[in-house]
Amino acid sequence: MVTSVQPQVGRAFLGHYDAAPFAYHDAFASMGATGIEPVTGLMDVARNAGWWWAMPHTAVLTERPTILHRDRDGRLHHETGPALAYPDGFSIHAWHGTRVPADLVECGWDTQRILTEPNAEIRRCAIERVGWDQFIADAGLTQIGESVPDPGNPGHTLALYDAPEALYDEPVRVLLCTNGSVERDGTRRKFGLTVPASIDDPIHAAAWTFGWPVAEYRDLEVRR
Repeated sequence: MVTSVQPQVGRAFLGHYDAAPFAYHDAFASMGATGIEPVTGLMDVARNAGWWWAMPHTAVLTERPTILHRDRDGRLHHETGPALAYPDGFSIHAWHGTRVPADLVECGWDTQRILTEPNAEIRRCAIERVGWDQFIADAGLTQIGESVPDPGNPGHTLALYDAPEALYDEPVRVLLCTNGSVERDGTRRKFGLTVPASIDDPIHAAAWTFGWPVAEYRDLEVRR
């Protein structure tokens, strides 16, 4: 599917996404400049359409989206509704760039629905929407040892949990971490990382995710 679509996307004109460069021409035209006639047709399309394709005797134009939401990394994302929607009703629900079912975003899934979802990426998105703390409690994940201060993220902790067999395709444990970056609303997002089931220490698990020796990761706290 991706292979067949990519060439067509590469041939598309950008429509309203070309508005910025055409605004340059429009500004000079408003001041009486001449010579922009060759691009006035493209400017009209940019005012009224989205992506479009020009062919010898036919043109295919698309509507501009009525809804477009992205996260700070530019990925399609919306926490309560469609991230992308068009006037004809077509829409895409997405969680930080991953396309997900509409009810995951608009209603949220319970633990059983999450555990029975066959797609690992969609399962991850569903857990993030619920929140890892809540999911761990609802799913009854067993903590391995105690929570410990995170040497790489002062003021926050690391916790290691056994993961149910239904959650992942192989035996793993989940390391619950706190994002080092602050979200736009001032909060810090918690997230779970999978680590080998043989690891039984949160610091060791965190070091493993970075590919560092355990001693070096522990030393981060001292160096601060």
